[in-house]
Amino acid sequence: MTDLDTLRWGDSQYLAFVPSAGEGPVQTTKQLLSAKWQRPVVWRVLVNIQVGGLIGDNANYLVIVKFAIGVGQTTITGVQRVYALTAPYTIASDIFDSFDIPAQDIQATCTLQQVTASAVTTQESVQLGIVVAPHAEPGAIAHMRDEIAGPNAAVAHPDRQGLPHWMPAGFNDGLLRYQHEETGVRPIGPGQPMPYGVHEDEYRRWLESQGYR
Repeated sequence: MTDLDTLRWGDSQYLAFVPSAGEGPVQTTKQLLSAKWQRPVVWRVLVNIQVGGLIGDNANYLVIVKFAIGVGQTTITGVQRVYALTAPYTIASDIFDSFDIPAQDIQATCTLQQVTASAVTTQESVQLGIVVAPHAEPGAIAHMRDEIAGPNAAVAHPDRQGLPHWMPAGFNDGLLRYQHEETGVRPIGPGQPMPYGVHEDEYRRWLESQGYR
């Protein structure tokens, strides 16, 4: 795995428990999210809370999503988003929420806390899930960077003006560059200055191909 890879885009976990007659204990998931990138990006975060395992329960709960976000060596902890789960529960009580967080590194866990007494004495469960993805695909940026500046990239083999060839090996972009960089239309032919970025022998062959002798 390289430094450009994401460690974990997201995960989910069931928290199974027996409700308490009073204020229940706090239960915390494993680390559901641990994503990183080589520079800060805006992460779109999706939180999904499925409460089908609470149907029939009369207690209220809190789900606390705790984030640690950072840029390089700077990390902010204690960032959290709180969701209230209120009885009575149905399938429609599931929570599907998304929001943005700007960060380079982002980690998250979820905590479930019972806040009112429950009459249920059998095991119940809540499924908690978090998924992230960057708004802009950083893989494309990395790919372009590697193609332009990598060890086998064209930029490592400049032309005689010291400018990079942006096209694959075997393609000469001299005439193309000349036509786009010059202002207006400039005649090309015998007696005219050699176009910018074109080798002399290449220019001569091009003139011959156009019928100039």
